[in-house]
Amino acid sequence: MSGDPLHPADPEDLTSSIAYALRFNERGKAHTRGLRDDPDYMAGWIVAHLARSLYVVLKKVPEPRGLSPFGQSRPDLD
Repeated sequence: MSGDPLHPADPEDLTSSIAYALRFNERGKAHTRGLRDDPDYMAGWIVAHLARSLYVVLKKVPEPRGLSPFGQSRPDLD
């Protein structure tokens, strides 16, 4: 996957993928009410579905306290 180009996902495609994951399992059958009502299960299911759908989710690394975005010290935070 290192050579695969990445591009921002279309919000409508992402919405559609999440909606599908909330409704159906990997075989296309509806989730039971018990599973739909379990937020921990559904959160994990959505993550797995997005991975199967080739989505890549990124998170920025937090900036160290006291540094500006450009790495310069900020006196107001020291």
